[in-house]
Amino acid sequence: MSLHLLPYRIYLISCFLLIGSISCKENSTSIAKVQPVATDSITIWIKKGRDKSLGKEIRKINLDKAFTKTIPLEQDTSYLKNLSALSLAYLRLPDNLKFREVNDLLITKSRNLKDSIAWANALWDRGLYHERNSFMDSSFMDYDQAHKVYLANDKKSNAAKMLRNMAVIQNNVRDYVQGEINLVRAIELFKELEETKNLYKSYNSLGITMVNLENYDKALEYYEEALKYLDASEPDEKFRLGVINNMGMAHLENEEFEKAADYFTQAINIPEAEENDPETYGRALTNLGITKVKRSSNPERPEEYEKALFILDAIEDYAGLSKTLFALAEYYTVIGDSTKATERAQRALTFARKTNNHERELAALQLLSQVDLANASAYSKDHFKLNDSLVNVDRQLQNKFARIRFETDE
Repeated sequence: MSLHLLPYRIYLISCFLLIGSISCKENSTSIAKVQPVATDSITIWIKKGRDKSLGKEIRKINLDKAFTKTIPLEQDTSYLKNLSALSLAYLRLPDNLKFREVNDLLITKSRNLKDSIAWANALWDRGLYHERNSFMDSSFMDYDQAHKVYLANDKKSNAAKMLRNMAVIQNNVRDYVQGEINLVRAIELFKELEETKNLYKSYNSLGITMVNLENYDKALEYYEEALKYLDASEPDEKFRLGVINNMGMAHLENEEFEKAADYFTQAINIPEAEENDPETYGRALTNLGITKVKRSSNPERPEEYEKALFILDAIEDYAGLSKTLFALAEYYTVIGDSTKATERAQRALTFARKTNNHERELAALQLLSQVDLANASAYSKDHFKLNDSLVNVDRQLQNKFARIRFETDE
């Protein structure tokens, strides 16, 4: 498997037509007079382009206007500021083609104007784009470069955020130990700056890393730290829902089903949890259902599954749907209904492939090899082939990240 096809969560060739500068003195004077007005309009258009209450097409029209008006302006700090705002806005819209165009232009112009912070911001955006499209090696390199620039310019908060982003990618390719190291480095910087919200996020990520390392007690300690810093910053029940759900997952992975059920119950009972974060709420419902099945010798079909499917389908959360359908397949396997188990597992497999979730894909293939006996051999071959390719890709990426780390240390 080539690196750009790796599965995790989870490319840039652009050409630009630049409008030539006007040398005539009268025209330069005219532009100087018009530029403040144009800049004000650009700011308004960008603001509208980032307004999620507006439709995507309307937001894109406003961003396109802002970009068109930005091009002929004098190339200075304000020019780069506009491009930087547009780069992030197109990324969030999302409009991949326009993002690549604007971001590439921002990288070129920021380097020409020797604005290292604008360049680092552009690398940050590009890293997010690469990560979203599963180009993890390119994403890691962008974050690493941005981290160096921020650190050199004493932008410690952004430098720490890049470390955290790098750690997330390392976790995705099962490079957990190095991911832990980068998270600890990020936490040290955030503590120095007393940034409680970022400390909450970093400790939460560190807890996830510990679960991956099967160090469940340590994971729970870090989740407790995350909650402490969340309360010290801006108590947000949406964020609390995520941490409580993660604490339940630590107990579930450790087969402490009663404790897991307690945390998942706490999570779904948080006020307005469904309205504030339907994605995590749906997952917590699914997790509670999984816990009920695993702790019972004769389980009934959990009602939580149906509610989770309804919620996750409404918001088109295909990764969440894959998890819930897989949980249903496991339930039907437990009660001996291979027909329904096969149907749910096949649907889970479809959604896993749709979202490039190869961990779920592997699990679905393995389950199908057990319940769909007529096609068991084919599923087993697919499972072996996919697992082998993922191991190879992970190893290549881990080695590549190690080389980057060595070059940085040098």
